[in-house]
Amino acid sequence: GDPILRVKPLVDNFEFGIQLLSEKSLINISTDGYLKMHAMVEQMGRQIVRQERPQDQLILWDPREVCRVLAYKSGTEKIQCLTLHICEMSRELAISCNNIGPMYNLKILKLYKHFDDKESTLRLVSEDHSYLPNLELKLLHWDAYPLTVLPFDLHVECLVEVNLRYSNLESLWDGTPDLRNLRKLDRDRLYESGGIVHGRLHEAATV
Repeated sequence: GDPILRVKPLVDNFEFGIQLLSEKSLINISTDGYLKMHAMVEQMGRQIVRQERPQDQLILWDPREVCRVLAYKSGTEKIQCLTLHICEMSRELAISCNNIGPMYNLKILKLYKHFDDKESTLRLVSEDHSYLPNLELKLLHWDAYPLTVLPFDLHVECLVEVNLRYSNLESLWDGTPDLRNLRKLDRDRLYESGGIVHGRLHEAATV
C-alpha cells in the first residue's frame, strides 16, 4: 500500500472518496497510515474500467492499450492517469510530445522500468515542438527520460511529486519556479551531464 500522506495531495476530493471506500470495505487504512486494497477488489476495479474503450478510461495502465493510445494519438481529455511499465512493452515505440497532447487533463504520468534493462523500448523523438501539451500534472515519473529538457508546458505549481531517475535532464524549467505543492523530487542517479544537472535540480528541490 501507499502512505496516506503521499496519496492525499494527488487525489481530488480525497477525504470524501477515502471515507466512502472505507465505509464500503473496499479499502483498509492501517494504524501506521497506509492505504491497502484487497487484490480481488483491485482486480474487479480494473475489469470494470476495461469495459470502456481505452481512450475513454479515466485510468490507463494496460501496456497494450497504453501503447496503442500513444501510437495512434487516440488519447482524450477523459484520461487523467497514464501508467506504463516499459519492460512489459512487446515492441519498441517511438513517440513525441504530440502523442501525449490530446490527454490534456492528465494528472498522473508514470513511465517506469527496471534499471538492469539498459535499452528502453520507449523512445522519445526530439522534434520542433510547435505544439506542446499544456499539462497540469500532479505526478510526473519518467525513468531514463532521454532528452535534456522537458517538452511539456507544465504548470509547475500543480506538481506534487517528480521522479526523473536516470534521466539526461539539464534543467526542469526556466527562472524561479512556483513549487508551492512540490513534496518530492527524486533526482537520484541522474546520468552525468557536466555537473549542471545536479546544481539546477538541487536548487529546484530546495525552493
